[in-house]
Amino acid sequence: MAGSMEGCPTGDNAGGRPADLSAPAPRPYLRPMFKPTDLLDLSQTEHAALFEGCEYVWDALKRLKDYLREHLKPALHNRCDGVAWIGKDVFIGEGTEVEDGAMIQGPAIIGRNCRIRHNAYIRQNVIVGD
Repeated sequence: MAGSMEGCPTGDNAGGRPADLSAPAPRPYLRPMFKPTDLLDLSQTEHAALFEGCEYVWDALKRLKDYLREHLKPALHNRCDGVAWIGKDVFIGEGTEVEDGAMIQGPAIIGRNCRIRHNAYIRQNVIVGD
């Protein structure tokens, strides 16, 4: 029947009955969170140990400062194109180019064959590449 309200719920609940406030509210759908190995191929990084025992990928951020303290061996194997400011607690791998005006504060590990562009700013506790 076009335009008929017959059979439609009325009021707060079907049939005009008051809503049952004692019933638990429906829970929103929760997606499962991803483990590091669901998102990353850890066989392709020298820093897989950073993710060991992490339930979620972002748990590695909590460990990053201590990881760098243990594994960082400052050395510069890069090429500078212009003038860059590079802090004392920085490792830069071979084949990496650091362009004019870049600032790398450190502690930081920058892998091989990276390109740090003009006026880039890399602050503390960072791993880039490798």
